[in-house]
Amino acid sequence: MTATAALHKFELKKPATGFGKSVADELAPLYDRMTNHKIVQVMESGKATKKLIHGLAKEFLPVIRGTYRRMALRMQHIPPHDCDLQAALLTELQEEIWHTPMYYKWCRAVGMSLPRDFTNGPYVPETYAFVMFLSLSSSDRSALEESCGRIIDDEFFDTPQEYSQVGSLLQTVSATGLALYGFPPASDRLGDAFVKNYGLSKDEAEWWYEHGSVDMEHAKLGLDIIDRYATTPFLQRRAKEAAWLSLELWLRQWDAIYAKYGN
Repeated sequence: MTATAALHKFELKKPATGFGKSVADELAPLYDRMTNHKIVQVMESGKATKKLIHGLAKEFLPVIRGTYRRMALRMQHIPPHDCDLQAALLTELQEEIWHTPMYYKWCRAVGMSLPRDFTNGPYVPETYAFVMFLSLSSSDRSALEESCGRIIDDEFFDTPQEYSQVGSLLQTVSATGLALYGFPPASDRLGDAFVKNYGLSKDEAEWWYEHGSVDMEHAKLGLDIIDRYATTPFLQRRAKEAAWLSLELWLRQWDAIYAKYGN
């Protein structure tokens, strides 16, 4: 007997609003800062020191290692009847399983000793702040309500606020998906730099290529979700604030990495 798997094409059914593009346009300067960060430029020039390469590897690891867990946790924010959205995010989740081993492969290729070089001193404070925000944005609904509700919106200042599952969904997707838009171009450039300037093979730099232009589908999915689900001014504010905060924390982490380990 041969079992045949049923095939289903999943499509988000909510109508597009155009809001996603407007948010991406507004965040474009932050995306550009990520794509053209000083770390990227120095790596491309071939002048990055071992200290900077290892510093980037160490400080970025907590972000990378926690991604699969965060992507799994954010599934709780999806309304149970929205099977198409669940399927879309589960597809992303299954791809993420192999990314931590890819990252370790790159770390070893640039001469790091694992786990010693990850445990040889404290991380910069900006790494703790960025990782904490990403983790909370995926797992803690009350933190989501607090960070992008009461503090941002006058009508909720110091008053009880009704929980919104869609609001939490939009915030976690904005923080971990919409904020991603500026990274793939930077990741492609870093992958090429490691191959061209630092003697790595494309296989050893696979993590960076995997998160380059081929990873734009993840960013586009996040944009599409925001576009279709942020249908009120309140939800749009929450999505925009979460994306902005995530990008700012990410950029400040990379600024701190360069300040501590850079040339």
